Amino acid sequence: MPSTSKFEMLQRYPTIRKLAPQFPSTLVFRGHAVAANLLRALSVIADLYRTGKFAIPDGAPISFAPKGWKPLSLRDGKRAYELCLFSELKRRLDAANN
Repeated sequence: MPSTSKFEMLQRYPTIRKLAPQFPSTLVFRGHAVAANLLRALSVIADLYRTGKFAIPDGAPISFAPKGWKPLSLRDGKRAYELCLFSELKRRLDAANN
């Protein structure tokens, strides 16, 4: 069972989904080599939004995901993958500001 915060995020996905497609096409992210898989995942999600596809492609990066998100991202598909990606992006941006 996902933690409460992850479960709540999954429940609120429809609201998040209204804003999410503009996010990767509006902002440009750059990072060091350690962020490469996170940046590749942003590119994957941006491509899915642009093409209207729903399935996360084989070989999409997952190593950026914290341990608690990986089972959800692999089992629950795009919804969990997107939320995991945005959650991890926020965590890393917050860490960079401290």
